Amino acid sequence: MGKERSINRPTRGLLYRLFGGFVGFTFAAVLISALTLSEALPVAEVKVSDFKPLVFTSQKFPAPPRGMSFGLSIPSLHLGYFPPAKPVPMASLTKLMTAYVALRLLGDAPLGSKCETVSAADVAAYDHEVATGQSRVEIALGEVLCIPDLIKGLIVHSAGDYALILSHLFGTSTSAFVAKMNETALLLGMENTTYVEPTGINAHNVSNPKDQVILAGRLMQYSIIREAARLQSVVLPVAGLVKSFTPLLGRYHVIGLKSGRTDIAGGCDVMARRITLDGKIRLVLVAVFGARGGDVLTPAGQAALMESQAISTLLSTRRISKTTIVGALSWEYQIVPLTFSHSLVLHSWVFEKRLQTHVVTKQINSALPTNSVVAWVYGPDNRILGTLRTTKALHSPSLWQRLA
Repeated sequence: MGKERSINRPTRGLLYRLFGGFVGFTFAAVLISALTLSEALPVAEVKVSDFKPLVFTSQKFPAPPRGMSFGLSIPSLHLGYFPPAKPVPMASLTKLMTAYVALRLLGDAPLGSKCETVSAADVAAYDHEVATGQSRVEIALGEVLCIPDLIKGLIVHSAGDYALILSHLFGTSTSAFVAKMNETALLLGMENTTYVEPTGINAHNVSNPKDQVILAGRLMQYSIIREAARLQSVVLPVAGLVKSFTPLLGRYHVIGLKSGRTDIAGGCDVMARRITLDGKIRLVLVAVFGARGGDVLTPAGQAALMESQAISTLLSTRRISKTTIVGALSWEYQIVPLTFSHSLVLHSWVFEKRLQTHVVTKQINSALPTNSVVAWVYGPDNRILGTLRTTKALHSPSLWQRLA
């Protein structure tokens, strides 16, 4: 019987090395694949079309008289126009925040549930206001004032003494109340506003038109403010009949809201006015700062009226169906068209090449079914214009796509 031939040692060593290399390569490939698959997938990217006006012209809002600044908004259309303006003294427009903070502190409690008895300190403050020529209404020691009268006296007749009474109506000191005013301004995005006391007599109370339009929009949501703003006069306890300082109130569809004046600030006005656009009545809010000449309130009101009257000729309207593709979601080799969840109407100014919007996107790194909401589109007033949804499903990538 012959002997079996054995594989020589060099050949056997080569085979072992080849086999070991294969095993090592396979193990490394599996390890790399496992590590790759264990990593979080990248976040999807959302791109949205520029929303351009149907008409583009160079026509803009009329320039107010020299030294004056203005800003305006149409809350129901999510549209505003705010030329750059630095913070300047705002006079009695300060009292708008005084009223707003008081109403927020009141919460859901009945308006008549919070009252204050006039103290000797309140009377002393009133006497000081009389001596220094500040706006005020007569009060008496022991008189009881509740929020409805305080708000009406504040808005209609710009009563400084009522502002001080409101500041400690909730058991707070005036300084603590002012701190709340500044805190609230920050929450509302009023970046150019600072309060140092609740009446506006101090020139270090500063703001600009944009911030006051933001605040006016919040205030007009309160029925007590809407009611007070319309009043050309009001009867108050002790003080009796007092009249409004708001320019043009009751004319040209002006329904309020509040004016202010000091030697340093000049005339300031926040005007609420009704106008008709596309057959619908809309609320317009206009703020004007720094009017000079005459009684200063009249030119402030006239400037606010002029700007609001220009709106109808400067508005561009664009209607977008819920089937119109307005963007796309890109993720792992996939592109999914996006549409708005509902048909909507977008408004812009004819002198702006595109609507000033910004998009907030969900963090998406997994599969989604059709009609999933993936982003929200906000208008220039930081309110939601619409939600974006997927028009088809977003699938998880395959193993080979992930390894590619």
